[in-house]
Parts: sequence; structure tokens; C-alpha cells
Amino acid sequence: MQEMHIRHQDLTTAEVRSSHLHRLHRVTLFSAAICHITQGSKVIIQDDSRLVAGPGELIIIPVNTPLEIINQPAQNGFRSDLLLLSPEIIARFKTMYVQDYPPAKYDIAVYPDEP
Repeated sequence: MQEMHIRHQDLTTAEVRSSHLHRLHRVTLFSAAICHITQGSKVIIQDDSRLVAGPGELIIIPVNTPLEIINQPAQNGFRSDLLLLSPEIIARFKTMYVQDYPPAKYDIAVYPDEP
């Protein structure tokens, strides 16, 4: 598995590439993240919830939540882009754009990257 990292102020990016299936047990991110799958698929398991995301889909991953993550390569491998969001950038976003927000519910979600 190959990773490339770039850090700029409050954002960190990483590109994950793999030619083999990788199963990561009890992964906990220390920053909230947005993951864009570009090749292959990613399975995220949290308790009894199982999410499968494929090319063109976005996954929002909460901070401090133990997950099982499986990167499944397609014929040409697995590839995803990861954007880690610092607590500072999330706080600024809430201050600027969110008036009253409910307490966060820690769950996993997947969204298509096109409307």
C-alpha cells in the first residue's frame, strides 16, 4: 500500500494506492476525514453497520470512532484520496456557516460526488 501526504495549514491530504486487498482492524482517525474512492472499493464496518463505497463516491469518516476498513482493489488496483480536517477548520466552519447545530451522531455515510 502506497500513501502520499501533503499538509497545508489545517488540511492534510493523502492518496492511498494498493494492488492487494488490505483489511485494517480497529482503525481510529484522529481527525475527521472525507474519502473519495477513485478505483476499487472501500468497505467500512462500524458495529453492526456495513458501508461499501465504489468509484466516484465520497465517504465522511468521523473522528475518534473505531472502524474496520477494507480496501478492495479492482482489476487495476485500489485508489482513494483522503482529506483530513483539523478540529480548527471544523470549528471555523461551524462559526461561519452553522447557527445552531445538533450534537454530532457518530456514524458512517457515503455520498455520490455528482448530483
